Amino acid sequence: MTIILILVLAVTGFVWFSYFRSKPSLENSIISLGDKTDFRSDLVQLRRIRNLKLDTTIFEDKFFQILQSSVQPPVSPAGVGEVVGRTNPFTPF
Repeated sequence: MTIILILVLAVTGFVWFSYFRSKPSLENSIISLGDKTDFRSDLVQLRRIRNLKLDTTIFEDKFFQILQSSVQPPVSPAGVGEVVGRTNPFTPF
């Protein structure tokens, strides 16, 4: 019974890899070096990024400078002054 199962699996695998698996097409496997329009458009985009100037005058505005953070510092779950966990968690027990 085991030998028959192994033979069926082997034949099924052979049929699968021989007939049903798609073969890579030649058009997709060759890299086209003749088309330089993509390279040139990428180069133009790179130059536009390189020449980008950011307007930082917002940081000099008086309304921006008077802004204050309303975030509270985090509170320890154990309370003030209590130590949570081990001082060195990587030391062996």
